[in-house]
Amino acid sequence: GLPAPEPLALVEWLTASVGLSAWGSPSESFAWVGDRTARFVVLPTGGEWYPTDRETGIEPMGVRVVDDDATPGTHSHPELPYEITVVE
Repeated sequence: GLPAPEPLALVEWLTASVGLSAWGSPSESFAWVGDRTARFVVLPTGGEWYPTDRETGIEPMGVRVVDDDATPGTHSHPELPYEITVVE
C-alpha cells in the first residue's frame, strides 16, 4: 500500500510546492489549505471524517485550481497519487 502521509508534511507540500495558503494553525489531526471558497481538508489516514463517519484514506486525485497567488503549472506529489494543476 501507499505510505500514510503525515498531515503536516502534506500541508508543507501544498503550501511550498503548490503555493496555496494554510489557515489557522495546521496540526497532525486537521488542517485547511486553500481559501474560503475552495479548500483542501487535510486529515490523518485511518480516522473518521465527520459528518460522514467514513474512514479517511488515500485515493487518486486530480484537481484544477484557480488561485492568483499559487504557482502555475501541474504539481504531482512525489509519493502520493495527487496531482494539482494551477491555472491562471
